Amino acid sequence: MSSGYPRLSMHTVHLGDDAYVMAMSGVLSPDSVGLAGIWLAKAMAESARVLVDVSGLWAASAAAVQVFPSVLARAGGWPYAQLVLFGARPELTRTLEALRVPLTVPLAPDESAARMLLDRRPPVVLRTVDLEHAASSARRARVFVSAACDDWQLDMIRDDAMVVASELVANAVVHAGTASRLALRCRQHGMTVAVYDHRPDLQLPLRPVAENQQGHGLFMVAALSLHWGVRLGQDEKCVWAFLPTTASVTYSQSVRKSAYDAVRVVLTHGATSSDATAVQQLVAQLAEQHGMDFVRDVAVELAAELAEVSSAVISSDDH
Repeated sequence: MSSGYPRLSMHTVHLGDDAYVMAMSGVLSPDSVGLAGIWLAKAMAESARVLVDVSGLWAASAAAVQVFPSVLARAGGWPYAQLVLFGARPELTRTLEALRVPLTVPLAPDESAARMLLDRRPPVVLRTVDLEHAASSARRARVFVSAACDDWQLDMIRDDAMVVASELVANAVVHAGTASRLALRCRQHGMTVAVYDHRPDLQLPLRPVAENQQGHGLFMVAALSLHWGVRLGQDEKCVWAFLPTTASVTYSQSVRKSAYDAVRVVLTHGATSSDATAVQQLVAQLAEQHGMDFVRDVAVELAAELAEVSSAVISSDDH
């Protein structure tokens, strides 16, 4: 390396029942980040509570510091795994903060302060899992999300998050045809579910192409999330969805479920059913409590979903 910085090295300072304390020094660069990841992963396998002295560490690449949240997420993230950095030089501190690393991996001035942060939940918690190119991966995704929602106290969005993750992983298996990585990122106002596959050149269809009429593909993802999108990289594609945990989301979900129930009854028994009337009363009550803007948002969402229902009914009649 032309920088003159020392080679990356790591050694154990203390390995006890309370925490694994290690020191990382030298230069963290694209060439050495893989080695850093191996060392960190090994430390977290030996102890779920790891403190890293980075007072002797330089970052030759800003992106390389993402190795810390990446390893933490693969180890299970909070509360199963805790990772805290301490003693960073001003230059490294600025790099870590610019990449928002301390939101997921706390940064302390010294070891004493770092120990106090071990049991404190970070502002952002992460968890990732690698999934095979197999039909069973969608089920594994649901189990993975359910466990995370337990740990992060997200009961209000558990069911929706499980469906979203399952649909995104199924799309990666069926349409991208590759293995995938499921990543969960939880912050104060909600959780992002992201699935990475290895086909950035292949756009995903809004509806499934060949899933034996099971699931609703990205339409279901759009219906259950506040925002969703696709990010293309050089070697991978990320399809993500954000599920908020606000009170309005709970109301919206209640309206959606009631409306679907009413639609089923109306299609079967006609528009005079009591369920349809109950939905009208519910919407009127929500308009009175939360305003017409809220009702319009729900109406737009419901209209899109009903269009999908109508399409499915027409397709069924054709066959």
